[in-house]
Amino acid sequence: MVLFQKMKEEEQMIHKLSELDAFLEKRTKQLGMNFGLERIEALLEGLNVSHEELPIIHVAGTNGKGSTIAFLRNILMEQGYTVGTFTSPHIESIQEVITLNESYISEADFIRLFNKVIAYVEIMEEDNLFPTQFEILTIIAFMYFLEKQPDIVLLETGLGGRLDSTNVVTPLLSIITSISRDHTNILGSEISNIALEKAGIIKEGKPVVTGVNNEEALSVIQKVSGEKGSPLFILNQEFSTFNEKGEARTECFSYEFGGEHLGDMAIRMLGKHQIENAALAVTAILILKKKYAFTITETSIKKGLLQTFWKGRIEVVHTNPTIIIDGSHNEEGIAALVATLKSHYSSKKIIFLTAALVDKDVASMISQLELIGHTIICTEFKMNRAMSAKQLGSYCRHSSHIVVPEWQSAIVKGMELIDEDSILVITGSLYFLTNVRPLLLKSLKNILAKK
Repeated sequence: MVLFQKMKEEEQMIHKLSELDAFLEKRTKQLGMNFGLERIEALLEGLNVSHEELPIIHVAGTNGKGSTIAFLRNILMEQGYTVGTFTSPHIESIQEVITLNESYISEADFIRLFNKVIAYVEIMEEDNLFPTQFEILTIIAFMYFLEKQPDIVLLETGLGGRLDSTNVVTPLLSIITSISRDHTNILGSEISNIALEKAGIIKEGKPVVTGVNNEEALSVIQKVSGEKGSPLFILNQEFSTFNEKGEARTECFSYEFGGEHLGDMAIRMLGKHQIENAALAVTAILILKKKYAFTITETSIKKGLLQTFWKGRIEVVHTNPTIIIDGSHNEEGIAALVATLKSHYSSKKIIFLTAALVDKDVASMISQLELIGHTIICTEFKMNRAMSAKQLGSYCRHSSHIVVPEWQSAIVKGMELIDEDSILVITGSLYFLTNVRPLLLKSLKNILAKK
């Protein structure tokens, strides 16, 4: 028996992006997350997809994957290369997960490839193989990039690494950004176990660049890379940043790798963690240059870094008053957010508006926000894994916290509280930002006009 209604008849095929989105959302609710390579390998074989033809950089890690990919993409584009990216989750449109340079996959291409994949998925279901939403998106990304033939593909894992559907590739090099406790219900609570899952993307003889600083996690990566004969480049060992200085809307730094020095570097993505992500990207770029004969100039590196922007990462969506949205969703991410706010907005009262998922370490996240928060507004959003505002509020020990269940009303409340001496920071979940960002940008002027 098949799990989903068949779509073989023409009139039952997907014709609109909204239908595609609804199908994938329903599939996620029914199947959840199911890890392993059996289904993606069956899709690759059944659809005759030869991803081996694609030059790939594979990126895993707890935090910083998207930002590192954004830095890489902009440097390569500045040099004139065509770059495919596969990232998740999206903030506004499902099309965001698959891009060519800065252009989303077209609605027509997405729907065409989706229908082709689903026709084969129905055959798989008859054999009791049920590809997940992420596996379907992964195979569509491979098919799209094979059609478009970009010069390089930047491929982000969904979760973990070893059993992630993207881990069927043999990349030019791998990047492991950071490792901390997240998705512990799936990856385990021990740092060493989480590191082993992330290290699963390391391939025989292929270089590995990492920003991992946890000693226990780093030892696992060193062990795996050694076993596979993969050259390992570690932040603050083989490469490093120095002369770091935070300015109003930029971070400035210098960089060194293998005797090569790059000074007067600047990024517009705020926070020391973003300097580290930029360093990972630059190191990967220099490896592409030295090992794979890519032509990349220092000018392209510097311009690419400075031009990089990534939705939902300490993103200033309004000034006077200042409103920031940030997708930090675990203790490490929230800690980086707090450190950045302390560095750049120390004179301001900070009002946090937050929502979270039930499978996160919410107590640790809230405790970080309480370190600098003047007011904390707890809310919720519609998703099967979302925590209720009431439960989220129960973790707050802050003397000034408010529980507002309806997130639209919570935004209005946040707007009412901000003035010239304060900023509003909306954070806690990338999935929350998927709900918040489009409405916020659309209605910002109207809401502020009513103050």
